[in-house]
Amino acid sequence: MKGRKPKPAAVRALHHTPTRAHHHDVAPDPDAAPVELAELGPPVGLVAAERAYWDQFAPLLAGAKVLIPADVETLADYCRACVAVDERGRRLRTAFKRRTLDVPLGLLRTISPPASGAGRSAAFSGPTAEDRS
Repeated sequence: MKGRKPKPAAVRALHHTPTRAHHHDVAPDPDAAPVELAELGPPVGLVAAERAYWDQFAPLLAGAKVLIPADVETLADYCRACVAVDERGRRLRTAFKRRTLDVPLGLLRTISPPASGAGRSAAFSGPTAEDRS
């Protein structure tokens, strides 16, 4: 067997160290009981877009009785992340419409559409069907 030898049950009982199977049996803190949504307000500093996500998710979590005061900042961070994802998606859609892509050093380059009548890009250097025949 690899690793440390397991402690005997008597030693575990003496040191009050539960086995892995019983880690989930630890009783939750009674002070951390779920509270009503009216008792928890959104944190100060949420912008309007973040507040919209708060108004969407906070009632769902409070209704499921899983929103506790310790989770308020975590939910606020999640709302901020949702807004950041939305903004990134909007920037990508705008860039795609302009055919502008981000390149590694933060520089921008414009992708020009292929010239009319040109079936292949001038930068392509591979063999064509005519070359093989």
